[in-house]
Amino acid sequence: GWRKPHPKIFEEALSRLRVKPEETVYVGDSPEEDIKGAKQLGMRTIYVESQFYPFEALKRSMQTPDATAKNLCEVYDAFLKIVNV
Repeated sequence: GWRKPHPKIFEEALSRLRVKPEETVYVGDSPEEDIKGAKQLGMRTIYVESQFYPFEALKRSMQTPDATAKNLCEVYDAFLKIVNV
């Protein structure tokens, strides 16, 4: 099988959900696996800081998510900013 950040993983998820990348917001904590992988297909992204991937990891990765959250509780507000609600 495929592993993130390979596009096939994200393409399969989009296909099963029957949505387009531009209709999707991907939430993840890994700058390289989650943010990079989703971005390469045109998904909007929210990076969530975790014990495994602190904000320093995001800075080092040079990936650019559409929004960031310090924890899962902040994801909803980050989502609203992205979708311009």
